[in-house]
Amino acid sequence: MEPFNRRLTDVSFLIDENAPKVLLPHQYYYPQISTINDRYSNEKKEAFLKRLSESCNEKKEIMVYVHIPFCDSHCKFCSFDKAYNLEEVSAYISKIVGEVEYYSRFEYIKNTIVTSIHLGGGTPTLLMPEQLDKIINSIYKYFTVEKDCVINIEGSVTTLYQKPRLDFIKNSNISRVSLGVQTFDEKTRKFYNSYSTLEQVWQTLTALKKSNIVTYIDIMYGYPLYDIKYSDYKRVIQDINIAISQEVDGIEFGQLYPYYNNIERLIKSENLKFESKQQLFELMKDASEIMRENGYTQQTEYGFIQSKGEIILEKAYYGNEGALTECLALGSSAFGCLAGWKYRNLFYTSYMNRKSDAYLQIKKLNEYENKMCGIVGFPKLLEISKRALERIADYKNILITFQRLLEKGMLEEQELYYKLTPRGKLYIDNIYMTLLSEEERKKLVNTVKIHVME
Repeated sequence: MEPFNRRLTDVSFLIDENAPKVLLPHQYYYPQISTINDRYSNEKKEAFLKRLSESCNEKKEIMVYVHIPFCDSHCKFCSFDKAYNLEEVSAYISKIVGEVEYYSRFEYIKNTIVTSIHLGGGTPTLLMPEQLDKIINSIYKYFTVEKDCVINIEGSVTTLYQKPRLDFIKNSNISRVSLGVQTFDEKTRKFYNSYSTLEQVWQTLTALKKSNIVTYIDIMYGYPLYDIKYSDYKRVIQDINIAISQEVDGIEFGQLYPYYNNIERLIKSENLKFESKQQLFELMKDASEIMRENGYTQQTEYGFIQSKGEIILEKAYYGNEGALTECLALGSSAFGCLAGWKYRNLFYTSYMNRKSDAYLQIKKLNEYENKMCGIVGFPKLLEISKRALERIADYKNILITFQRLLEKGMLEEQELYYKLTPRGKLYIDNIYMTLLSEEERKKLVNTVKIHVME
């Protein structure tokens, strides 16, 4: 399990017939923010804020992402910024509200309209309804918010069956709740150290359904073989069928990333293996087919949904119609993209101890990076319009790559769009890496662990 180290000047092998399957970390969004080169400085901050002080020429749509790090579980697969001392919640909320007020003073933000709000974590629903209200109300108070703004919140089955939380969801016009179920298999839940019980899972799903709340659940695949009798295929197919029987509105079907977490340490200490690439492909194809046959449409790499709702977060980070949605990120460790700049906030402890300037990293995107953000990210969204491609300067060079993808059966051409084929959907991160410039690929391979399945 070492970082990918093939020759960087040639990535044609990534889309060959027998290409290895690569998996990038879920938090990697092009272009990469370097820990060293893009580290916060007063000079970068001043240049960023100067840009925010300038007005937009036209009203821009913006997503607001709020990171709530508080959690009650120590899941072994999780590598997100988390906090466990709930006595600090009030102080954290005050910092969030302070950030909202701070950004609202800038001319650039004054000329935006908030079309979506995403409360992620951690476990946002650990907060009391009045605490969540304080955050949401501050956004409505200081920003211009679209009348039909989409509000999504992530939650846990340890909290969402409780009446105060259910009432909050219904009364606050929350568009969608996402639950980290991961699996209905007791043995696997014990392996990754789930804090919640299956009884709470059933209780929560029943309560959300009775309340007519749009509900998405996470189902994760690709676990290491922690038991000689373990079959990821059998477990996942069972999980998908149970999720469908519960009539959930969406299934976030994602592969385990085995680095920067306690599962990585377990893999090394116990020398755990993974099922083969072909076994993984069989699992992915069969699970996707079952969901499709039961009315779920694959909208993004991970997102399979019924008719209700839309997946917003991924489109903001990877590009909708070839362009990134502006994202104002609030809270510890949150990623944002505003006015041609990317930034990341400090992690929880540093974020709480810093009186001002929550930034850990700041990067000004050059003209090429700005134009390429939505192009590189398109595999995560499964399609891209021809109009979006034509807007970039090196359109012809990109078409050469697209032609190779067509020849390899990973892409199909339609009148207005290029779309990934079923084969292409098995190699999404391979295609993602192929679209990177050589310089960006070097940065990625030299600084980030990439999981490889031969």
